[in-house]
Amino acid sequence: IVYDVFSVGNFFNRTDSDSRYLNVAGDTMSGALDLNGQELVLDADADTSITADTDDQIDIKVGGTDVGKITSSKLEFKQSGSDFTTASQTVALFQRNSTTGHGCKVTILSGNNTAGDLNFGDAEDEDIGKISYAHNTNTMSFTTNASERMRLQSDGRVSIGITTAQKKLYVYANNSRNEYSDGWISRFHNDGDNVNLYGIEIFCGAYDASGTNYPMRFVDGDGTEAGYISFN
Repeated sequence: IVYDVFSVGNFFNRTDSDSRYLNVAGDTMSGALDLNGQELVLDADADTSITADTDDQIDIKVGGTDVGKITSSKLEFKQSGSDFTTASQTVALFQRNSTTGHGCKVTILSGNNTAGDLNFGDAEDEDIGKISYAHNTNTMSFTTNASERMRLQSDGRVSIGITTAQKKLYVYANNSRNEYSDGWISRFHNDGDNVNLYGIEIFCGAYDASGTNYPMRFVDGDGTEAGYISFN
């Protein structure tokens, strides 16, 4: 270990050839190795090191590049870019932004028969909110208040309020009069102050409007068709 100032609370051997080096072998060293804020070099060419300065942070250098920083409140890993000041609530930073074309990725790598989760927890419940990707079905689900609320299927279908999507978009509610004050499960609201007066636009059917086209169908709760809107 390269040192400038050190103290060891147990026995140590120092090489005769170069007094700058400290060799600890045999018995386990006890006490503290005090580098007094100096650099702890980890490789032969002295470009990989750990430094604990007097500013109460640990700096990690690999191959001559500063790649990590640990403080009492935050963990930072930087592949490229200038020093960045985060918000006070930030506890981790992953940085790669030396150019406008540099993207940055954080990977959660799981087995192909299980799920990878990103939890949003509090003191009472670690995963009360969650984004989960199930690799065995290639589906992504979104959880709020400890219950799954939305799922994106492997074929792009989206289900809300139910775990399976029979259509491209499937919104499901059970006894919606208890869930919502007026009983309706969806609303499309364009409040344009008498300027934007457009509602829902439906595209369907042949390009030349030939044949019979069905932009809307009405079905009761048991799945029986009650009516439809068509044009030709």
